Amino acid sequence: LYNFARGKEDIQVFKREKSCYQTATFNLYEIDENATYILEDIDVGEKEISGKDLKNLTLTIKEKQVAKIYLYRKK
Repeated sequence: LYNFARGKEDIQVFKREKSCYQTATFNLYEIDENATYILEDIDVGEKEISGKDLKNLTLTIKEKQVAKIYLYRKK
């Protein structure tokens, strides 16, 4: 989801209470593999990530039954 007001893309992840998974890889489209991005977990903060790593983003969520929101933008 693109947020025009902030100029950021959103990734929304919903984990169910009985999910046996902690890690998942998301294949994102239209990512410039040669660019650097800022990835923000709205609960934790920001970090820099390469376009190559963002294109095949692997997230680990240990909590049960949680919704997570990540924002990313080109640096």
